[in-house]
Parts: sequence; C-alpha cells; structure tokens
Amino acid sequence: MKKILLISVLSLCAMTVVVGYAAAATTISTSINTGGTLTVGADAAGTDVLFYTDVSGEELLWDASENMLTIDGANGANALQVTDGNVAFSDDLAVTANTTVGGTLGVTGITTLTGNLNINGYATTTAASGNFATEGTLTVVGATTMTGNFYVNGYATTTASTGAIATEGALTADGTVTLATTTVNGFFTLNGVRDAGTGYDNFMTVSGDITGTVGGAKTRGVLVDLTRPATADSTEGDIEDTGIMVRVKTLSDSTTAGNKLTGLDVESKADNPDGTITNVQGAAITAKSDTSAGSVASMWGLLVNVQNNAAVTTDLISGDFRMFRQAATEPTNEFVLRVRNENTSGTGVDAGVRIYSNGSNGVASAAFDYAIDMSSSTINTADIRLSNGALIANGDTDTLTVTEAVSSFVGAITVTGDVTVNGYATTTAATGAFAAQGSGAFGTTTPTSKLDIFSTGTSTMIIDSSTKGGCLCLKDLDSAGYTCIAANDGVISYDTYATEALAAACGD
Repeated sequence: MKKILLISVLSLCAMTVVVGYAAAATTISTSINTGGTLTVGADAAGTDVLFYTDVSGEELLWDASENMLTIDGANGANALQVTDGNVAFSDDLAVTANTTVGGTLGVTGITTLTGNLNINGYATTTAASGNFATEGTLTVVGATTMTGNFYVNGYATTTASTGAIATEGALTADGTVTLATTTVNGFFTLNGVRDAGTGYDNFMTVSGDITGTVGGAKTRGVLVDLTRPATADSTEGDIEDTGIMVRVKTLSDSTTAGNKLTGLDVESKADNPDGTITNVQGAAITAKSDTSAGSVASMWGLLVNVQNNAAVTTDLISGDFRMFRQAATEPTNEFVLRVRNENTSGTGVDAGVRIYSNGSNGVASAAFDYAIDMSSSTINTADIRLSNGALIANGDTDTLTVTEAVSSFVGAITVTGDVTVNGYATTTAATGAFAAQGSGAFGTTTPTSKLDIFSTGTSTMIIDSSTKGGCLCLKDLDSAGYTCIAANDGVISYDTYATEALAAACGD
C-alpha cells in the first residue's frame, strides 16, 4: 500500500492545504478548509484515504490500489445517506444484501438480481419495451398489478392459500397453462389456434383424478353457477340467460365426404373391470321450477330443433335414439325410449307422447305421412302392446281406418261407432265372432232393425255349416225356448228346443 495521508477532524478551525506526494505520513490535528481542489497523490500514483469514525473498527476507506471506496459502518444503520439529490449509476450495481426503497425505484436498463427483491409498493415498467425478466423464481407476496404485457417462459406459481393472479386487462398464454383453484370475476375469453394437422387438438382441457371418497362427495369437471339477483328485474321482455352456449360452424367450401360437425359430444364411461357402479348416465337434464318461484308459462326438459335452411339430401332427423348392447347378458328391462310420469299431485298428464303439427306454418308442410312408421322394424311379438283394456280412442271422429290388405285382430274388439270394411272381415278361430250391442247391417248404412241385410241381384243371405246344412234358430216370444228352421231338398222343417245349447245343435 502506498503512503497514507491521515486526516483527523478535531476542531472547527479552517485552513487551506494543497498536498502533493508525501514521502511520509502527515498528521493534521485541526480542520481542513479549502476553497480550491484537494488533491491526494498524483495521477497513476494515488494513495489511500482513510476516514475514521467514533467507533472502533468502522471507517471509510478509499483504496487507491483497488480503485474502490469501502464504507465499514454500524450494522443496521445507514452508512451512506443522500438526503437530497439523485444517485446515478452508469455501470452495474451489485447488491448482495437487502435493498429497501421507500419511494420510487426507476430502472432504465437491465437489472439482474441474484438475491430477493421485496416490493411493498408498485413495480412498474413504463417504457414500450420495458421488461421484467427472471430466470429463477419470482415470488410475489402481495397483489401485483400489470397494465402492460406479462410474459412467463417458465412457471408462475402462487403458493399461499390466498395467492391469486388478478388482471384488469387481457391475460395471454401462448403455451400450456396449469391452474389449481382459479377464480375469474370478469370475462374469460379463450382464442384457440389448432397447431396440429391430425389427431386431437383441444383448446381447453380439464383433467384430473377424482379422489373423493367421503359420503356425498360430488366432483364436477366444470361448474356453471349463474344467478339473476332479485334486484335485476327485466322490463324489456326479451332477456335470455344461458348457462352454456355452444356454437360450432364451418365456413369451409370442402366437398370431401365423411366430415362431421358436432355441437356437443358427451360421454360417460364405466371402465372398471373389477368394480361395480350403480348408474351411468350420458346426460342428466332438468328444468325446474322451485317451490319459492312465481309462475312459469311453459317449461321444457329438453328442446331439440333441426333447422335446414339449405338442402339436406339424405336424412333429416330431430332425435335419434340408439342402443348398442354388445354384452351377452340381457338386463331385466330394455327400452330404447322410456316415458315416465312421476307427478306427486294433480290428476296426471294429458298424454305420454304427443305428435303435433303446427298448422300455422302451413298445413301441407306441417303434415305427417305417417305419425308412427314401423315399416323397417323387426318386431318379435307385436307392433304395439296396449294396456287399460286395450283401448284406442281416436279423437272426435271415432273413425279408425285400416288400409292394409290383410289385417288380423286377436281377441275381442268392441266398437262403439261405425266400422267400415272395404275388403273382408274374417274370423278364423273356432270361437271367432262378431258381436254388436247395437244394430248390424249388410248392404245398407241405415239399418231399420237389429240386423238389416240388403242385397241387389244376389242372394240376401246364405246359412251353411261344415258338417250339416244351414239352420236358423229363433227365440220364442214367450222366452220359454227356441224354434229352429232347417231346409232339406226344398222342404222347410222346424224343431223346438228348450235351451240355447240344444238349439245350437240344430240339425243333429
């Protein structure tokens, strides 16, 4: 170390000294006051300058050989304090301990921190290209507000129970974003761009392990919970609130066959070869009017519309219900479509299934060729199985028209109106019979008696049997027996019988 100029400040007396290079140490026991320049050492031949404090071992040293100013002050106290003016660094500032800024810290260049940066106020980048970059971990204890862009090339993690990322503007993520519990109080917009030519490409993926095992545990991948408060009264009459709206459309002019456009694809899957699950539901849809609600004009559990403004060439179907049973074991009940009435009050519903034409759209356009068409079905037992006494009510007209060439009815048929048969009405079983509680007529629609047979040019009636000739039995006027008339080779004979059973054996 070069020779040392030792200066001790002991009094308030002033004197002016110009010191050049000294061969030995110089001790001045009074104050130094100079109106010019105080030069210590010479150019390229400097000397150390040491300032002592009132505490042993604490000093300010200008080290000429190191070109460095060292302040050794008291731990925890300010060793360098600027009460006014600015501190400017044209080169790097390296801080190995904590740095506390009570006001605003403005950094115009790149700043590298190897330790911790604790900000109790705001950290703001104001320039257009101002960046805040970290190659390690950035930990934010309080709230952080960003009015510009925030880019994270690694992980942005909030670890505290109340840790949150809040943004008043747009939050843009170019890569994968992994979120634990996330609350969005404003709008969340996801603009996806497909980056793969084949395979699956999901703009947003919700995945996780369902580990809830406590009784009553319910896990939802996505929960939409919207509430219109009591103060948000509608006065316009055209308000529509929707939990989830899906719009998928194509503007492609491709004519390649086989492409598919699906608005919503839902699947629930039982994939537990060693377990048992009670119910698997593809979708559960409920429209509900709560007990505390007012009145509801109309309610639909499911409303499905198919609207083709452009041409549809093959199939136009509003609802397609399919069953793919591939297991050999048949369940107790199998229904492709089940309609249930589980009302707990009132007198029941008007109909289980109603087929309806909206005549306001045009009678011809809204008409059905067949309300129910089972022409392509393979039926094992019967097309329709009826209950309630096998009753078919045909509205106000009471007319049932059967257009098939061959129609079979098994069992008794009771008709309270008219039956018009354009072909043959045949009973084939041994007990087959036509029974009418009213009048019966053949050849006339205005019967004048219980049985009216009218013919033009042919035999009015032929009575025959397979084992004997025809026999006509009449009940006596006194209701005591029966008189039966038979014919043989032009001779008419009659016999009397006491009972209907004996009369039925007429001719034996």
